[in-house]
Amino acid sequence: MDLNFLLEDNINDASRALAHMVFRNGAVEDLHVAGKLSQEDMELLNKDVQNRIAGILEAYKCKEYKQLLMLYTASKLYGSKWDKCNPTPLNKF
Repeated sequence: MDLNFLLEDNINDASRALAHMVFRNGAVEDLHVAGKLSQEDMELLNKDVQNRIAGILEAYKCKEYKQLLMLYTASKLYGSKWDKCNPTPLNKF
């Protein structure tokens, strides 16, 4: 499999796909369906998540490794008390 799709001009499509996997197809969508998040809330959150993912992919594409390292370092400071990850299989998409 060729992962060069991250280096081509399809950051928008890739970020949308990742936003669906990491954001829409889980607890946030469940909250939306339960009426705890309005359609306007979801539109705002979807766009924000997609833009943030696009920023990460763009940094990777442009080889801005210092920025990515800073992001990783910050996550060690601010997410250090979160529970350990339980990876969701991609077939849950």
